Amino acid sequence: MGDFEYHRERGRRLWEVGRHDEAVLAWRQALAADPQSVGALNCLAWALGQQGAMEEAAELARRAVAVAPDDVAARRVLGELLFLQGEYTQAVEHYQAGLRLCADVSNAFVASLHRDAGDAYYMLGEFPQARTESQAALARGGDDPYCRLWLGWSRQHLGEHDDALSEFALACRLAPEWPEPHCAAGQLSCCLGQYARASSYLERALSLYPEEDEEGRAGVVCELGNARRRLGDVTGAIGLYRNALSLDPTHPTALFNLGLAYGEQGDYEAALATFDVVAQLDPDDPEVCLEKGRACLELDRVDEALEAYQRALELHPECPAAFSGLGLAYYALGLYETSAQHYRRAAELAPTDPWPRFNLALSLEAGGQIEKADQSMAATWDLGREDCELCIAIARALTAQGRDPEGAVRAARQSCRLDPENAEAHDALAMALCSCGDWRAALGQAQEATWLMPEVAEYHYDLGLVYESLGDLGMAGASFRRAVQLSPEFEEAQEALRRVEGSVW
Repeated sequence: MGDFEYHRERGRRLWEVGRHDEAVLAWRQALAADPQSVGALNCLAWALGQQGAMEEAAELARRAVAVAPDDVAARRVLGELLFLQGEYTQAVEHYQAGLRLCADVSNAFVASLHRDAGDAYYMLGEFPQARTESQAALARGGDDPYCRLWLGWSRQHLGEHDDALSEFALACRLAPEWPEPHCAAGQLSCCLGQYARASSYLERALSLYPEEDEEGRAGVVCELGNARRRLGDVTGAIGLYRNALSLDPTHPTALFNLGLAYGEQGDYEAALATFDVVAQLDPDDPEVCLEKGRACLELDRVDEALEAYQRALELHPECPAAFSGLGLAYYALGLYETSAQHYRRAAELAPTDPWPRFNLALSLEAGGQIEKADQSMAATWDLGREDCELCIAIARALTAQGRDPEGAVRAARQSCRLDPENAEAHDALAMALCSCGDWRAALGQAQEATWLMPEVAEYHYDLGLVYESLGDLGMAGASFRRAVQLSPEFEEAQEALRRVEGSVW
């Protein structure tokens, strides 16, 4: 065996047993013996790339391609090194060149080239091509969990969510101890609103991530917190977000969502403090400014809310949510004309969103511009009649105004049609029917609201008002008493209970 063959074979054996530095030295010696050896160039380039010496590795790979432009292995090695350097377009060129040359190459090698090309297309954001290459890799190389995972990601970006979830699930079955596909399936399930399924996948992913991979574990724990939060377990979600932050103290999503969870719990001081930390980490995120503004408004710190919303507009000058936030802040200050101006701008920027028009109607109403308020409310109904929450809001606003009781009933009935199990929709319909004097029909709706959500004091109070209007003071008293039991500080319920009890005696 000559010097070249000896050093090349020795390098291969040393690499296989993990003696990488010695292998690199052996391949350098092989290359010194034959500077034009494509095999030695490929081996040394790949080894140096694995060790992080990317510039020298890429230069050697380019020499290999220059010596033998039709060498498929040289094309793949150069493509891989370019990929690792983020040069995805050039990587694709070499992968595709390799594919054009590989008529006599094994299926496994062809599959690897298709797989690598798919990865590069994915990194370029060219998801249809990424999908095609991953499918070709699977066709030539058989089922492979890695290809299934990347194919799933491509399909997710293309909006093929069911197919993407199927790919992730298959990757999980093919590699049950690999956390990545479980994590991907959990994240997509969460995005699709399938929170129980998401929790199952994410819990499995968390059990598989190694303890030392704190960054990976933090991401999974944060996503699990999102799923739990959407399932209504806000306290559990807060614990998970804190856990994620213990693993990665600057995890931006965990911090931001922790602030949201605090707000959902009604702890706006904690929410604001959390958003302040997020703002320090990323001062140019308008979403953080919006959430700071909301928290400040809940705390009656209107001046600070104005500052937060103005900052959001500095970062995103045409942000409808920032204009709506300013509208709400000026409304809280009693500056209804200024409030209306900002809601009007929000409606212009988001012409298909009915909520700015609804809030504009309220501001105009408060400012005494009744005709314009009614016009804005009519436009809100035209845009938002398929939004249950908005229909409830319209019904309550029209009931309070008293000018259009039939419109209030119409909006409330629509909310019940959209969500028959929504207790607030039935309560809104009960109050709208009361405004029309239809007490008997209102009774059934008010009872439905208390059956659906028996722990809400306001619904028992409204039921009591209906009974009182029907002259059934005994049942009215029982309903008011239940409202007070559920909410001892509920002054209107206390007064109503004294009133009916006084009437009975």
